[in-house]
Amino acid sequence: KMEDEMIMKETVVIYTGKMARMLLREGFELVDIRPDKTDPERKRSVFIFKQDMALLERLKRASAK
Repeated sequence: KMEDEMIMKETVVIYTGKMARMLLREGFELVDIRPDKTDPERKRSVFIFKQDMALLERLKRASAK
């Protein structure tokens, strides 16, 4: 879908609740919560955040730990 492609270019998908909570507490903007399409049981969710440089830097620091 065209709308999904536009959303994906302007957003970052977070796959864990722990990381999503950390980002929310730090003030990053949550755009949407959707079912995780890779989960066969459709129980998990993914968290979609608005992409900006501060978010990308924060994710780099988190992954370096």
